[in-house]
Amino acid sequence: MSNETTESNKDGLRNTASRVSVLLHEGHQDLNLKQLYYFHAVATEGTIARAAKKLRLSQATISEQLKKLEEYLNTPLMERRTTGVRMNQHGRRVFEHTTAMFRVVHRMLQDINPSRLRDRWVLEVGVCPTISRTFAIQRFLPLFELEHIRLRVRQQAYESLISDLLSGSLDLIITENRPAVQEQDKLGISVLSESSLVFVANPEVAQQVQDFPKDLGGLPYLGYSNTSIYRYQVEHFMVSHGLAPEVIGEVDDVSLMTALAATGRCVVAVPRSVVQGELERQGLVVLGDVEDSHTKIYACYQASKPSEAILQAVAKLTEHNIEAE
Repeated sequence: MSNETTESNKDGLRNTASRVSVLLHEGHQDLNLKQLYYFHAVATEGTIARAAKKLRLSQATISEQLKKLEEYLNTPLMERRTTGVRMNQHGRRVFEHTTAMFRVVHRMLQDINPSRLRDRWVLEVGVCPTISRTFAIQRFLPLFELEHIRLRVRQQAYESLISDLLSGSLDLIITENRPAVQEQDKLGISVLSESSLVFVANPEVAQQVQDFPKDLGGLPYLGYSNTSIYRYQVEHFMVSHGLAPEVIGEVDDVSLMTALAATGRCVVAVPRSVVQGELERQGLVVLGDVEDSHTKIYACYQASKPSEAILQAVAKLTEHNIEAE
């Protein structure tokens, strides 16, 4: 089980679900949320002993409830070993469901009555890979200083992030893609950064570009996938100048792109403001601007009744913009 999975299931769940004993509904009197929660705790902690200690229950009580859950589902969920327990295929599927269930319970309390929570407010943030690590660090550092808020950040492709944001499993996303028109009415959108795209290369490759942008046509180029708006801006520039560079691949991770460019393998086009720190650190040279390119970095969140944690985070993220002006 990955650390990310383990961490994602510890945040306050035991404080919300361990006290719940209501039946799921009238047709399932033999299955209650405590059974599911005990299973979830054991799966998260890795051993019955650690789960019992966290829940302040006896190991016999937890073992008995696990047995009843397995009997009800008519299938074993865990393999008992001397070193702990290991979920089987069915156990992993149940764990996926319990993770979603108790996350919803936790988020409900965050939204309705956060005073019921003993732990900090968990803020789920998604970041597109096109956002450089340097930019993310600069913007996220102040968020870690917010009281009563625990930040959990993950990186995914834009389509997954916007889907999770609209479904409520993410609170906030940082992306270069402005949401589609049909989604904008549901979202709050704040601009974090604006700049143009620039072509960059290491000094050795840069020496081959005496006539920009004409000389780009003879150099290997690492581009973006069709999920990034940057791709279309660069392609428009290439076509308008009659350029047909050798495209060696597609990458949406801006930090990886600049790292590859630093090796001398290729030329890349990246947002100037987002990677300025990385360009200086890696010794990359700016070859020229992508004409008519205009990139923005957005913070997006659900506009209907945003939580206090989300509003605090957005205020911190945009505070940097004010200071920079």
